[in-house]
Amino acid sequence: MKNLLILITFLTCNQVFCQEIYSGVFQQTEAKLLYREAINWDVLTGTNDSLASAGYRLIDLESYRSGKERLFTGIWSESNLKSEIESVLGWPEFIKRKRARASDGYLMDEIESYAVSEEEFYYIGVWYKSPTIHKVWKLDSQEGIKQKTEEMAKQEFFLIDVEAINTPGKVIQFLALYHKGEVNEPRSYVFVSNSLKIFNTDLLQRTKSGYRLLDYEKFEEAGESFYLGVYRRGDYETVLLRDQDKESFNALWEGKEKEGLRLVDLEINLLPKATQ
Repeated sequence: MKNLLILITFLTCNQVFCQEIYSGVFQQTEAKLLYREAINWDVLTGTNDSLASAGYRLIDLESYRSGKERLFTGIWSESNLKSEIESVLGWPEFIKRKRARASDGYLMDEIESYAVSEEEFYYIGVWYKSPTIHKVWKLDSQEGIKQKTEEMAKQEFFLIDVEAINTPGKVIQFLALYHKGEVNEPRSYVFVSNSLKIFNTDLLQRTKSGYRLLDYEKFEEAGESFYLGVYRRGDYETVLLRDQDKESFNALWEGKEKEGLRLVDLEINLLPKATQ
C-alpha cells in the first residue's frame, strides 16, 4: 500500500538540488501491491528476496542517481511467481546472460539500465520462471523503436517495456523488451511525441478505442522533452498521472486508490534546482 512508500521530496544531485518529478500509470486491479523507494542495490536485492518468500513478484523497477549514490524504487505484486534481479556490466555480457537464463527457463519481465561512463552501462534484468520466449533490443532512435515494434509484431512478439537511457553525453539510447504471444493475440503499440498536447490526444483516442497504457517514459533529447507510451488492448481502467511533485503525487495517488486504481508503473525524472 501507499504508506509503505518512503517519502523523500528532495535529493542532493552533484552540486545542485534535484527535485523528483513523478509520473505513474494506475490500473484497475484487485492485486495486492507493495512499494519501496529510494533504496540502494543491496537493500533492493534483499527486499526482493524477502518479498519473493512472502509471495510477491517485482513488476516495475525505476532507477535514478542521488549525488554519488544509485537509488532504486520498486513495485511488487502478490504472485506465486518469484522474481530474481541481476545486474550485468556491458551489453555483450548482458546478452550472454539473457541467453543463459532463457535456456534455464526464465523470462525477463522488466529491464532497467544506467550509464557509468559514456561507454559503460549496467543492465538490470528482472526474471521469473516461464517458458515464454522473449527478445530484447538496444536501439539508437525513436524511429528504431517504432520500426522494431512493427517488425516484431509480424512474428507475434509484443512490446511490454521500454527504457530510455540517458548517457553522460546527453545521447539517448532505448531498450525494448518483447514477449512472444499467441497467434491473433492483441498486439502492442508504441507512440512517441515531443508535443504533450499530441501525446494526450493520442492517449485519449487509444483509450476510447479499447487500448490501455502499459508503460510510460519521459526523456530529454536535443533539449526537448519527449513522451512515450506503450499500449495494448484491455478491458480495465487505466489513468496516467504526469509530472507531479512528491506531495501532489501522493495526494492524487491516495485518491486513485480510493477509486480502486493501483500504481503499476512509475516514472521518476530529476529536475535540477538552483542552489539557494
